[in-house]
Amino acid sequence: MIRAYQTGNEVYKARIEALEAQIKVCIAAMANGRVVQVSTAPQGNAPRPPAFHGARSAREIDNFLWGLEAYFGAVGIEDDAKKVSNAALSLNDIALVWWHRRCDDVRRGSDPIRT
Repeated sequence: MIRAYQTGNEVYKARIEALEAQIKVCIAAMANGRVVQVSTAPQGNAPRPPAFHGARSAREIDNFLWGLEAYFGAVGIEDDAKKVSNAALSLNDIALVWWHRRCDDVRRGSDPIRT
């Protein structure tokens, strides 16, 4: 549980650092009386959440999903299809076996994975 909080804190720390950099640019531009365009796109340098190994604990599943959502917010992933693809990269052990079988089923004509 502490690990999940540490990961969440790291994600928020990266996001805060990116926002602070943007604020510094805005302050400098206002001080010089110039108008500049500041990118609001997240930097994408947030640490990935810990891998999910297939635990059946509701708390571990919730922490995993919360960590993923925090990561997606920090790196600017809003498209559901991209979220699914990125989440699959965080699966290990039995969870990865399940995902592999599910993808094989879809290739064979089973119902597609929907978000």
